[in-house]
Amino acid sequence: MTVQGNVVVDTREVKMAVKSSGLQAFRDFNVVFAQVGETYEVRMLELGLKDDEYVEVLGGIKPNTDYVSENSFLIKADIEKSAASHDH
Repeated sequence: MTVQGNVVVDTREVKMAVKSSGLQAFRDFNVVFAQVGETYEVRMLELGLKDDEYVEVLGGIKPNTDYVSENSFLIKADIEKSAASHDH
């Protein structure tokens, strides 16, 4: 017979957090891509504590901002591709 369990060591309530899966490293910053109308804009974040799924946001976006939380690497790749085509 085996037993499996989870132990919560500490909990903390934070004012704002984003999903870790939405974070990207972009030009030496941790960013998310915020939806603004029909486009996406880079938002550089100041980060705090993290767990397995979320990262605390100390600054960089406002609460209730829509952002890409899954597969954000696709938008990053598109932005980098677009920037590369303008570098001659």
